[in-house]
Amino acid sequence: MSKLIAWLKSLFTKGKSEMTDVAAQVAAVATNVEAAAAQAVGVVAGAESDIKAVVDEFASAASKIKSVYDKLGIDLHAWEEVVALAKAL
Repeated sequence: MSKLIAWLKSLFTKGKSEMTDVAAQVAAVATNVEAAAAQAVGVVAGAESDIKAVVDEFASAASKIKSVYDKLGIDLHAWEEVVALAKAL
């Protein structure tokens, strides 16, 4: 009977150590995923800043172009719609 109990204990100990190893691997993967997600958030934030800078630069250039046409007395039909479409793209 003691051999049976010893055998059952060994199965339990082996299973417990295997689960500990699996849990450690899962934790490592989760840490890597969290790091990748944080990096992706940083990239997106940087891209949003870059996009805003480009849109601002475009708006400035469009304003300068419009003022030249206004000084020349040229009416640009649908100018605001064109600018809005360009910003949306």
